[in-house]
Amino acid sequence: MFQETIKEAGLNPYLFQMTNIRDQNSWVHMHEPAAATEKAKDLVRMAVAAARNLDPLQRQKIKMINKALVIGGGISGLNTALAFGEQGFKTYLVERETELGGYARNIFTTIEGNNVQKYLTDLIEKVKSNANIHVFTKTMIKSIEGYVGNFKTTVVQNPSGKESDFEHGIVIVATGSKEYQPKEYMFGEDPRVILQSHFEKLLHTDIDQLKQKKTIVMIQCVGSRNEEHPYCSRVCCVEAIKNALKMKETNPNSNIIILYRDIRTYGFKELYYRQAREKGVLFIQYEKEKQPRIEKNKDKLRVVVDNAKLGEISIDTDLVALSAGIVSQKGNEELAKILKVPLNDDNFYLEAHVKLRPVDFATEGIFLAGLAHSPKLIEDCIAQSLATVSRACTLLTLDTIESEGKISFVNSLRCTGCGLCISVCAYNAISINEEDGKAYINEILCKGCGACSATCRCSAIDVLGFTNQQINNMIFTKEY
Repeated sequence: MFQETIKEAGLNPYLFQMTNIRDQNSWVHMHEPAAATEKAKDLVRMAVAAARNLDPLQRQKIKMINKALVIGGGISGLNTALAFGEQGFKTYLVERETELGGYARNIFTTIEGNNVQKYLTDLIEKVKSNANIHVFTKTMIKSIEGYVGNFKTTVVQNPSGKESDFEHGIVIVATGSKEYQPKEYMFGEDPRVILQSHFEKLLHTDIDQLKQKKTIVMIQCVGSRNEEHPYCSRVCCVEAIKNALKMKETNPNSNIIILYRDIRTYGFKELYYRQAREKGVLFIQYEKEKQPRIEKNKDKLRVVVDNAKLGEISIDTDLVALSAGIVSQKGNEELAKILKVPLNDDNFYLEAHVKLRPVDFATEGIFLAGLAHSPKLIEDCIAQSLATVSRACTLLTLDTIESEGKISFVNSLRCTGCGLCISVCAYNAISINEEDGKAYINEILCKGCGACSATCRCSAIDVLGFTNQQINNMIFTKEY
């Protein structure tokens, strides 16, 4: 507010130093007026000492390329690209698979009964028919260079190896995730042990095959909430209950038993859990330390589960459906290195701040949506996609953007090129100059946080508007 006032008066907004007498004195020391006055004098002295060395700083104007790159052609990527295209922004949609749709191609309905395949087909048609959207399938990202407003991307199309270059102002990461492929419960060894997604496909494409199954056992938390993948995949319980209700609708006499650790049907989806119990679906809880086991019993499978109240229970079943969790894509590490963005411990992309910047990366101009961020339901993916578009459009709608004025700078005479500053920079604004081996700061990307200056062992990095000389003056100058 004060800097804007100074700017309106025709002065440089960085010729400003604030002394906070109200918050740091009158409010917190209201019962000690004499001591508070002395402290106020000291704060004013420090501000004057710092202000003596203030320089008029300038912000650089950067031309914004009003185009978007969306990486990933699943539901999140498609909704993101379509929202950009409908607002008139030229958009490049890059998908490495042959078909668009991502993991949603394995989902036929939502638990509420919405037709996912029809929705997906219509969405793909809208994207392909939008003149502003250029779709690349069977295409990999080779390199992404530049910074917010001015990115340049090179892609490679398979199997031809043809390369294409295009420029854009922002990047959306919507690479999705994949279904865990179990190594447990005899999966891959016995054809009667299938994934929940395969079971859903049979329910919608080959129901006659399932009508012969009198007993079906579903096992939850396969590949989730364990040492390898400690998180909840969110969708597994909902998918199991959805398919159990569909099976009961098809064959009311079928016996369906769901073995679970905790049922997690988020929000109003709890109503469908109650509905499943009313229709006769049995829920049996097991502990993490006592996982169910599967044995062959003549022409059937026998599932043995240990329940805390009922003890050990044996169930002869015709089919076992494993509710496998969601795991990150293997290619996340490679793309993260290209974009210079972080991953969390579970190999999902990590946002800048879970509450304040939930769809941004710390690197400005790069945003995040969908399963690439974390496991979530379809409606959550769509909501996050639209949030990402709204956030990105705050940049795309501009002709130019301004860089930060208070940025770091390097004294090359002191710098040894050790690279410590690169490791702590959250904005990927620092690199080593190949010519002289010294640290180089990209003034466009730098936000002046000071992490590099605090880390530099050679005192080679300083921050404009907050230099070492100013700080020393504030500490050691006694009076003026």
